[in-house]
Amino acid sequence: MPAKSSALTTASGLARPTPPLNAAQLNLLRLFERPLTAQQLQDIKQLLSSYLAGQVDELGNQLWQDKGLTAADMDTILNAHIRTPYRK
Repeated sequence: MPAKSSALTTASGLARPTPPLNAAQLNLLRLFERPLTAQQLQDIKQLLSSYLAGQVDELGNQLWQDKGLTAADMDTILNAHIRTPYRK
């Protein structure tokens, strides 16, 4: 059952419609229908964080392979001074 959209307010004060909840969001809401202890909530946050970190790691590895990067490339990136100059 799709959720109804509501409106959010932007920084300028204008109303912006919110998109309906997707299937993952609805499933998470159903999961949390029952009361949780603070420890259970912390455990779930850790589990989700670990899952998302793993996804980012996989994407990084895939990008590394797709671009054919080497350890020398990483050293170059790490030692590069890439900052926005401040104006005085």
